[in-house]
Amino acid sequence: MMFFGLSLMGLGFFALRWVSSLTMLYVVFLGLLAVGSSFGTGRPLQVAAANWFIRKRGRAMGLLMSGYGLGGSLVFLFAMLIENVGWQTAAVVAGLVMWGVGFPLITIIRHKPENLGLLPDGDDPSESSTQAATSSTSSQEPVSVEPESHTVRFWQRDPRPELDLSTWQAVRTRAFWMMAITYAVFAGVPGITTVHLAPFLAEELGLDYVLAVAALSGFVFASVFGRIGFGFVADYVNIRILVAFLLLLVSATLYLFSTIETLSQVPAYVILFGLAYGGIIPLRGVLQGYFFGRTS
Repeated sequence: MMFFGLSLMGLGFFALRWVSSLTMLYVVFLGLLAVGSSFGTGRPLQVAAANWFIRKRGRAMGLLMSGYGLGGSLVFLFAMLIENVGWQTAAVVAGLVMWGVGFPLITIIRHKPENLGLLPDGDDPSESSTQAATSSTSSQEPVSVEPESHTVRFWQRDPRPELDLSTWQAVRTRAFWMMAITYAVFAGVPGITTVHLAPFLAEELGLDYVLAVAALSGFVFASVFGRIGFGFVADYVNIRILVAFLLLLVSATLYLFSTIETLSQVPAYVILFGLAYGGIIPLRGVLQGYFFGRTS
């Protein structure tokens, strides 16, 4: 799947060189780049990370998604390349880099640890077998009806084992549709803001084009710390409360964006928005695992 997706993405970058109309641009972006990205990068990698980690899923997702942030923070280099050689040649270079780096890496990716005789979170298979045997023996003994005496505060992580629903079962839950709507709005509103950040700085505030793109790179770089930091936090706190907090923080930073009038206000906005925006990105995979498990 990832080989197919990366192949489409590389072809999409190559095809940009011959784009001469808006229709062709849409065909290349939607038919090659968008489809290729879906098959070759985001979803397959997040599914693999969710399969390999349960207790440490938050930090795994955070570290995984930080790679996207680190790559995005280098976009100013691509802007400099465009200024020097033109966007058509730069697109071809991007396609070659995509293939040269991506193809070797996907050869070492495995869908789940069980395919290699391992367990999630690096657990020892022999210990797991021992625990299963102990549970089987203890199940034949009288079971106390007294509940376990442990208290979990509202902000702490739920210690109960996660559910393991099929895809059809997951789609029928209220949690699935609430997540779908929430992340659709998140992708539409803050996502559009990031697209227009560099043009706004260049056209409205008079910032040099390369510096405006560098500010966008700074936003993405700040998001790396949000992805890693809040990914680690997600392993210890109530994931639903954490996501709600970050969504409120993103909303506040969007309001701050509408009040920017001078260049001196830009760094604070870029850092705060980057941290909040980056924090939400890896938590989608954590939420999906929390509500639906690994099967779906």
